[in-house]
Amino acid sequence: MQKDFHYATVYVLCRLAGMKSKYAKKVAYSSQQVDDAVYDHALKFENGDVFHQTKTAHKETSVISSANVNKSFNIWLPFHFLPSGKEKNSLENFVTKPESSTINFLKKEVIDAGDKEYALHWLGIFLHLYADSYSHQQFKGFYDQYNFSELLDGVQRLSFKDKIIKFLTKYIPVLFPVGHALVIKNPDIPYANWKYENNGKEIEINNLEQRFMPAAKNIFKYIRNYLSENNKFGIAVKEETLDFKFDKIMVSPQKG
Repeated sequence: MQKDFHYATVYVLCRLAGMKSKYAKKVAYSSQQVDDAVYDHALKFENGDVFHQTKTAHKETSVISSANVNKSFNIWLPFHFLPSGKEKNSLENFVTKPESSTINFLKKEVIDAGDKEYALHWLGIFLHLYADSYSHQQFKGFYDQYNFSELLDGVQRLSFKDKIIKFLTKYIPVLFPVGHALVIKNPDIPYANWKYENNGKEIEINNLEQRFMPAAKNIFKYIRNYLSENNKFGIAVKEETLDFKFDKIMVSPQKG
């Protein structure tokens, strides 16, 4: 997912769930910062303090860097392609899946850390990861033939650069089957209807209905649960699902 979800939607969901605005802004900022933190050099401030940044994303132009397995384990897996954990088929342990055992473990850890100074920052980082578990599902966050896919149709078409990457991937496959690189940004676009082939199977995806709306509803529910345990950040609303908001939007007369 991109800034429209990681920042804007996360802020709105926090507010709808009952979180105070000043806290919702901090959560949304932390969520988006996961994609914006593309540097890892130390910063020295005018007052003499020094802060070492943690890199949690790659620059879009850094294709080779993205394929580096060490950086995959430091960046892609923990922040964008969370492994689903122990499943019946051990070969799929590293496949990203929504509502996985790993996600559910982190849900509790983040709620229990609500009294820490970094509570809201951690919540924002986790919500980024949680949202990406929906949009990045069925991909692995490092080089693996499991990710070898062919984009058949999508909102974002193959550019000249993408066609070169696709050509190189066909003959030098070790370079690019990282995450969803071979289907470009289609998994991250909320309105995208796209189609791809993986292991001889043709897969059609409606992002809005199959991934983005389920992600929004479950994140809302989680934030509500978070506030129920940490009410210093706001009082959780009584409604347990987002449906009540959608119903009001649909029946309310439009103005102007």
